[in-house]
Amino acid sequence: MRKPTTTLADNASVQSITFFFFCCFPLILFALVHASPIQIPDLTKCQVASASWASGPPVTLYFNCCLPITGPIVDFSFEKYKPIRKHIRRPAHTASEEYIAKYMKAYELMRALPDTDPRSLKVQANIHCSFCNGGYLQAGVTGDIPLQVHFSWFFLPWHRWYLYFHERILASLIGDPGFSLLYWEWDDQVYGGNQIPEMYTRVNTSLYDEKRRVEVQPPTIVPLAASTPANLSASIVINQNLNNMYQSVVTASTATLFMGGALRAGADLSNSTVINNP
Repeated sequence: MRKPTTTLADNASVQSITFFFFCCFPLILFALVHASPIQIPDLTKCQVASASWASGPPVTLYFNCCLPITGPIVDFSFEKYKPIRKHIRRPAHTASEEYIAKYMKAYELMRALPDTDPRSLKVQANIHCSFCNGGYLQAGVTGDIPLQVHFSWFFLPWHRWYLYFHERILASLIGDPGFSLLYWEWDDQVYGGNQIPEMYTRVNTSLYDEKRRVEVQPPTIVPLAASTPANLSASIVINQNLNNMYQSVVTASTATLFMGGALRAGADLSNSTVINNP
């Protein structure tokens, strides 16, 4: 295994992803739909983020997930940081023991980084928390409206870019430019993809989290909808999962149904949930 390396692209991941999504991407949408684009928030002003349960008893949790912004935003360039090798992402439940070991090593190194390092697992988690749970306010609008990249057409592209930079950081830490993230093939209801991948259940590894819900650990079939009742038989959960997949993907015949509705400056999505605004 080669000595871990650090690149400008890795160190600038927080600033780069922020710049693209709150400058470039909204401007592209503006050109296409003639709407009011979401502007870049003031990243030096961060507030307490929150998250509420989508179903069941009302519970709200609060987080301080402000990002360590230490300098100006870096404009990421694909031309300057071209991928060296082709990336192939595979289902997690089909990964070989050799690849699982590499995966665990990458996250072991990421977890070992100090919390002040933009590449650390703490900051990576806080990127998602701060932009998906109201850590920043929209700029250029009247009132204090939280910035929310869920529940709209921002959801898929924002998270795709988030994972892109996350993957590059892990690859750099283990010195493997061809490293690729595995994905949870949760739509597979036949060959084992409908369970939490076994690799995440191994105690005392960098992939294990003791706070994961016990009731959905393997061999439990994971329900794909938050509205699915608990304690159903495996066959019923599988049938409901197939129905949910069909309704969410196959019958999503328009861009709005598949990617989400418009998000324009001033729109407040703070009360949205996966149930009332999926």
